[in-house]
Amino acid sequence: MTSRAALPRRIQIDAWAGKRASGRIAGGGLAWGAAPLGGPHEPLDLEVPADLTQWEHEDVGYGILVPDDEAGEWSKAKVTGADLAPSLRRLLAARKKTVVLRWRPAHGATRVRRYYPDGRASDLRIGLTAFGTGIEKLPRYVLIAAPPAVIPWEVQYAFALRHAVGRLPFTGDDFAHYVDAMLDGPDGWDAAPPAGGTAAVWAVDHGSRDITRLMKTALAEPLVAELTDPRMKVQSLKDADATSDLLLKALRARPTLVVTSSHGATPLDQAEMTRTLGLPVDRDKNTLPIDDLVAEMPSGAVWFAQACCSAGADGQSSYRDLLEEGTMARSIVDAVALQGSIVAPGPAQLLAREKPVRGVLAHVEPTFDVTLRDPATKQRFTHDIVAGLTDHLHAGRPLGLILADYYAGIGPILRDWADQAAKYDEPATADPDAAARGMVRLRLTAWDRQALVLLGDPTVHIPAII
Repeated sequence: MTSRAALPRRIQIDAWAGKRASGRIAGGGLAWGAAPLGGPHEPLDLEVPADLTQWEHEDVGYGILVPDDEAGEWSKAKVTGADLAPSLRRLLAARKKTVVLRWRPAHGATRVRRYYPDGRASDLRIGLTAFGTGIEKLPRYVLIAAPPAVIPWEVQYAFALRHAVGRLPFTGDDFAHYVDAMLDGPDGWDAAPPAGGTAAVWAVDHGSRDITRLMKTALAEPLVAELTDPRMKVQSLKDADATSDLLLKALRARPTLVVTSSHGATPLDQAEMTRTLGLPVDRDKNTLPIDDLVAEMPSGAVWFAQACCSAGADGQSSYRDLLEEGTMARSIVDAVALQGSIVAPGPAQLLAREKPVRGVLAHVEPTFDVTLRDPATKQRFTHDIVAGLTDHLHAGRPLGLILADYYAGIGPILRDWADQAAKYDEPATADPDAAARGMVRLRLTAWDRQALVLLGDPTVHIPAII
């Protein structure tokens, strides 16, 4: 395999600020690929209990992760959650075996703290601690009940490697409507369970040179091809039909699953970006109005949003040192980072409204074309997403589990990165440039996978139809 096949000179992201966003690899970009990985990214052995869907079981478990104070001293409220918002206390009362976990900046992305009724506390390693609700264990299911400015995205990425993790990015009692929908049975999402599944798949294609073509062929079209169960009703909107108006019309049919594949809005003006970050950009390069999206998205739906920054932004981009300064791609990732660590306005409003969605699966930062398929073999890497949104989701599996196989792929990717790193460091390597380019591509692919996050509670599911 040639070095150019491993990584082209110019790469493209799925962001939109008025024109296609691509960038040449910076002069120091190859060093970016070879830099130490950092964080809890080691390949992990995913040994699982007999039935992971039973989150109430003591060997599986459910927990809520909330901020801790800097002192980290024991109090009864830290054990019981008595200091939490009323809606979270309601959730604890309804799910009496819920474990309250605490995080503070000193824990980084590796540990969380448990406080016990007898006055003890323990700092437990994420991904390397026994699962369950017992002493010195971490629950398999974890709801992060805080915005990413308070508990960083990196903590969610770390949990996703072995846990079923989601986030409700609120403060105060903005959790109330979502918790009500979870717990209220006939008055919540379970009011009218569908007899069969319904899906709307909307995919923009701006031409063969644009990343949206690959996004459509690698994800949207295979997904539609798999939704063949006779009990499913699937509306596919692509190419000429991928307009904002037709998407909104499809949402009025109240699909259970909504999939959008497009560029995500990333206008370089900071005020406009705050209002529109990550919203789908349609065939005509118009950004879907957020008020229309929030008004039409069905209550209880699951939205998979394949677009740059559809989940939000991180205050420090993972890709700044990769992209050449002055390119559109570099300008966008720098501008997005200025937003700080935030959740995009679309998911935030959909989860907080009176009749919320069940969950949003979306990306922090951009997706790159070289992460969707192998540049040399053309093999596509989206099959685990397709399986998660078809078989797993519609079998009624909890949202926190449907992409477990996708996250598990991070381990083999980083194993390959380690192999390339060994070649890069070996003086006798015939082509160190090829090894460096391979490391860039592999790092991009791993970081891209971890940045696909669940916004919503990981135990929530849609009614099973298969």
